[in-house]
Amino acid sequence: MVTKIYYRPLPRKQSRTRAIVAACMVFGIAAAWMVAAKTSFFMRGHLPPPYLVCQVNLKAIGRALNQYAAKHNNQYPPDLTTIVVSDDITPKMLCCPTSHDSPAWTVLDSDLAAEVAKPEHCSYQFLAAGQNAYSLSSDNPIVIEKAPFHGGYINVLFADGHVEDIPIGSLAAVLKRIPAATNPSP
Repeated sequence: MVTKIYYRPLPRKQSRTRAIVAACMVFGIAAAWMVAAKTSFFMRGHLPPPYLVCQVNLKAIGRALNQYAAKHNNQYPPDLTTIVVSDDITPKMLCCPTSHDSPAWTVLDSDLAAEVAKPEHCSYQFLAAGQNAYSLSSDNPIVIEKAPFHGGYINVLFADGHVEDIPIGSLAAVLKRIPAATNPSP
């Protein structure tokens, strides 16, 4: 015996409701996809401000200097090149993003020290070369920027590891706190 199945059309109200629900689902999925695509598109172009990248670089330099001092009888290295060659920081961290300096790059590690020592590969001046890390107080500057790259401010790394952006007018007072052995000439 063959059973016949009869198709009974849905009432108009139910078919209209299903069509509306299906359309909402399609538009909802499309809207979610567009929001996700726009968010990832805009997030790709979002970069931190250059002064903040510079401060992060200085903090990394400070950590590397302290690690070097801990390994070498609390003495800071003779220059910043030493911490790059010892792989504590990358050459890119020696360059402020708003300066015209470019990171040192070489194929051979033996050439890296010579490349990093060139002035165009470092935006910072090391003020505590060879000093004892424990002889410095927390308000002694140990690394400063060579030039005011951030609109009248210079980032300064202090012996305790914090970084401040100092107005150029106040820089002379900060430089007076440098130990006499490394006080740079004006």
